[in-house]
Amino acid sequence: MLPYQLAPYHQYTMGSMVRALLLWWEFRQDPEESGTAYRTEQALSGDAGVTAWQLRCWLLCVWHGLRAAQGELASQYDFSAVRFAHDTEDRLDEVHGYFTALSRGPPVRWKAVVSAVSEYGSVTGRFLLGIPSQSR
Repeated sequence: MLPYQLAPYHQYTMGSMVRALLLWWEFRQDPEESGTAYRTEQALSGDAGVTAWQLRCWLLCVWHGLRAAQGELASQYDFSAVRFAHDTEDRLDEVHGYFTALSRGPPVRWKAVVSAVSEYGSVTGRFLLGIPSQSR
């Protein structure tokens, strides 16, 4: 088991990670109506099963990266609705707030989030989520 800082060394795509975190957030909002098991399988098709531990690691990686880059991204995105968190459950809400801002408002579109993350890397030459191997 790897610490969350090593998320770049995973077999999952950034899109899969973002979609899984969005599904987790949706499930927390309405567990009875979300159809999470089916939707998770569809959203992550082709990927191996995702464990609760992986979701928490991805959450920490995404949360840490977005919080650290918030100052740089604030000129392009409106983070006024993001509420800072202190525990895992609240961090999921905080990350969802970042995703909403990166999607330029609800509904959250995972492709827009991944595009914003990729654009940040292209412009700055740095990883938004995780640490590149050459910096270790």
